[in-house]
Amino acid sequence: MDLISQGIGAFLGVIAGTFITFGITLLFERRSTNQRKENFRFEVEYNLRQVERWIGDVSDFRNAINGKALNLWATWLDFGKVMRGSGDEMFRSGLIYKFLTHDQIASLQSFYGDFSEHFEQFTNQRISQLRQNFVQAEATQFVQYLEDRLRKSRKSLSDAKEALERR
Repeated sequence: MDLISQGIGAFLGVIAGTFITFGITLLFERRSTNQRKENFRFEVEYNLRQVERWIGDVSDFRNAINGKALNLWATWLDFGKVMRGSGDEMFRSGLIYKFLTHDQIASLQSFYGDFSEHFEQFTNQRISQLRQNFVQAEATQFVQYLEDRLRKSRKSLSDAKEALERR
């Protein structure tokens, strides 16, 4: 009888240990998920502040064009300065689908694709070309293009931020 009670005790100990391990693993996983979400939310907020700053810079660019003083405007549009580490990791792991809709994800992917070092170089080279050969209509069209991209980015980042704060 003593052997049976020892066997039952060992069995119950293994079961209890399994449940405790499962519970602790679940707790750590939940904590890790929440931390990754918070990191991503911080990244989205940072990128939103960058976009707001760029909107101001592009507005100054428009004013320089309208005042025919583009040669005096000397701001470098640093479109490559976006944070993307947490966003890339959330895309790779699939965790982003837990917090955002498909449309929000598509908008964010567009933002990450648009704002890069390559786009920064393209934009600033185009501004240099416009300085050398100023044609008001071309410059106005280019600034409109930048403003449209920035407005879309601001909306997609704002939507993502709201969704992350709700969940």
